[in-house]
Amino acid sequence: MSVVDTRVAWTGIAPAFINDLWKFSTATHQWTWVSGKNGGGGTASYGTLGLDTPGSVPGARDSGLLWVGNAGDLWLFGGFGLVSTGAGGFLNDLWRFDPASGHWIWMSGSNMSQVAGVYGALGVPSASNLPPVRDYAMRWKDGNGRFWVMGGQVWAPNSAGGYFNDLWEF
Repeated sequence: MSVVDTRVAWTGIAPAFINDLWKFSTATHQWTWVSGKNGGGGTASYGTLGLDTPGSVPGARDSGLLWVGNAGDLWLFGGFGLVSTGAGGFLNDLWRFDPASGHWIWMSGSNMSQVAGVYGALGVPSASNLPPVRDYAMRWKDGNGRFWVMGGQVWAPNSAGGYFNDLWEF
């Protein structure tokens, strides 16, 4: 079975996605714009992998996975969206937002779209392991603060694409 994702064929993909981050205060019932572009089409600014690089921000996307870490930080993985060149596609980048500094930090994954994963040895953690690009995956955080990703889908140019049934732990 082949999977066709019509989002890849959209013209004017940039205005279709947004990357703004907002905070709501339950005490004041007011919203605060925290990060991202004012309007659609926000491209990514990756900075330096693993470092708090001023101006870093994930690209606009949909269907990314979100977790709240044990320290109250926000984590974002993958989805379908824009990289720094403005190209659209499936993503496998992992970001951490630090509410104290107000900065996004690119933690793992590629700064390009449509990137194949590196599976390594089953059950063996490795710095070189990397989940393939995907969206619409399932996610959860366990009692030890580990993030989990299961399944999802991908459509890649010149391939059938399809659905994943792989399980990843970070």
